[in-house]
Amino acid sequence: MRDAQSRAQGWGRRLVRIAGWLLLTACAVGAEKSGPSEYEMKGAFLYTFAQFTEWPAAAFDSPAAPLINGVTGSDPFGHILDDARKGESIHGRPAVIRRFQRGESLKSCHVVFVGASEKRQAPQILAELKGANVLTISEIDRFACFGGIITFTMEGPRVRFEINLAAAGQARLKISSKLLKLAKITGGAP
Repeated sequence: MRDAQSRAQGWGRRLVRIAGWLLLTACAVGAEKSGPSEYEMKGAFLYTFAQFTEWPAAAFDSPAAPLINGVTGSDPFGHILDDARKGESIHGRPAVIRRFQRGESLKSCHVVFVGASEKRQAPQILAELKGANVLTISEIDRFACFGGIITFTMEGPRVRFEINLAAAGQARLKISSKLLKLAKITGGAP
């Protein structure tokens, strides 16, 4: 039991280092703040989630196709995602950020952040993406409980997250056990 806890803590520290590096990259331009903002942290986690997720080969048009990160609804990140992803790759693929307007199809994405403004449209968005190889992420309350894959939650100043394993399984995505150890699990096993 103690060894499992030590390994989980070790991986937790590694994930925090990765997120920290991304935050430093995002904050490097003239930042004189005392610490990263909530959305700088969440932006770093979006990248980390993609690093610890595997997509089936059929999710990409070609071996060199980019991994498309979409944002729909209100975009709380501003330039943070663009700055952090500049020149970055995920699983050897260039990371591309695209913003979508309400009603645009999100099926070309591999990762979709559903903004809080889409709370009422979230069921339709999830229905559109049902069965697609898309990692859905939001900060909408109980998003993972309603069929999304990852929900951000806040515990004081700390960013936490819930993962719906059944929804990940339906999307045919494999989420690393290293990431799962840090999450609250909802939705049961895939």
